[in-house]
Amino acid sequence: MKREPIFDIAKAIVMFMVVHGHLTGNFIVASGCGRIYSCFNIGIAMPLFFILSGFFSSRTIHLSDGKTFARPILLVWPLFSFGVVFGIFLFAYGELSFFKLLSYPLVRLCCGGWFLVTLAKIYFVFAIVWRILNQNLYRYIAIAIVYIVLFFAAEIKTPGVDVLQLANVLHMFPYFAFGMLVLSKYDLYRQWLIAIPCGIFFLGVVFFEGDIQRNGMGFYWVSTDWRDVVSNRHLFICFWARTTVGIAGVVFLLWVLKNLLLFMPKLAILSVLGTTTLGVYVMHEWPLIQIHKYLLFDTLPAQWEWILTCVLFLICHYLTIAIRRSSNAQMVFFGDERWLSGVIRKWVIKNR
Repeated sequence: MKREPIFDIAKAIVMFMVVHGHLTGNFIVASGCGRIYSCFNIGIAMPLFFILSGFFSSRTIHLSDGKTFARPILLVWPLFSFGVVFGIFLFAYGELSFFKLLSYPLVRLCCGGWFLVTLAKIYFVFAIVWRILNQNLYRYIAIAIVYIVLFFAAEIKTPGVDVLQLANVLHMFPYFAFGMLVLSKYDLYRQWLIAIPCGIFFLGVVFFEGDIQRNGMGFYWVSTDWRDVVSNRHLFICFWARTTVGIAGVVFLLWVLKNLLLFMPKLAILSVLGTTTLGVYVMHEWPLIQIHKYLLFDTLPAQWEWILTCVLFLICHYLTIAIRRSSNAQMVFFGDERWLSGVIRKWVIKNR
C-alpha cells in the first residue's frame, strides 16, 4: 500500500517542533514563542508520533512472528548504537572512565530516549495480545484490561533507574490504540464533519486555556497516581483532557495537510523530511546536552532559534540519509529487520 505524504509531512513538522523545543529548553537559544505555540507544540507533538505509530502498526503486527517481534528491538536499537558513539566521544574528552564507557550505551538505552523505549513497550504489548487472541472482540477487551492495569500500576517505581517507566506507557497507550484500532479503519482525517469539530475543540483549548499545567494539555504535568485522579475532579478532567486534546489535534492537523496538498501538490516533496525522524530524534538531543554543558556564551537571542533549529534538523536528516545509503552503517546504527526477524524466527522454532 502506497504511503501517503501527509503522514511524513506531519512527522517532519512535529519533529521540527521537538528539535526547537529541546533547543530552547536547554537554554541555548532564548525562545521568542509565546504561550499559544507552546500549547500547540505540547498538545500535538507526542500524540501524533504515537498515533501514527499505531496506524502503521496495524499493517505490520499481522506479519510473521520474527518480523513482529523484531520491531520493538529495532525501535531501541539506535539508542544503544549511537550511545556507543557518544560514549567514545565522552571517553576521548576524559568525561567518562573506561568502566563507565562500557555501561554508557545501556544508560542511553534506559534514559536517553523515553519516546522510543515507551513505543517499543506498547508495540510489544499489542503484538502479544494479537498473537495470543484471534478474535478482535477478545483483543479489544484484553487491551482495555491492560490499560486498566497500567492505570493502577503507573506509579510503581523500580530501584535506581526507573526502567519500567509505566507512567509514560500509561500516557501514550491511548494514542497508539487510537491509531491502530480507529484511525487505521476509519479515515477520520478525510471527513470534515469530524475534523472541523476536532479542530475547533483543539484550537479552543490552545487559545483560551492558557495554562498548560491547568488544562491537562501537557502530559508532563498530569498526575498518573490513580488516587489523585479519582479523588480530585480537576485532576480527573485533566487526565482525560490530555488524551482528547491530543487526538483531536492530530485528526485536525492531518485534515489540514490533506487539503493543503490538494491545492499545492508540490508540497509533497517535503515528505522526504519525515522519513528520517527516527535518526533525527536519536541524534539531535545529545549535541544539545553537550553544548549546554560547555556553553561559553550567554543564551543566544530568540532571532536565532528557527535558524539553528533548521540547521540542526537538516544536519541530523542528512546524516541519517548517509548512514542508510551504506548497508553496513545501516546495520550497525539502525539494525536490519530481515536478519533480526530471521534470528527470532529460528529461536522460536528451536524452542517450540
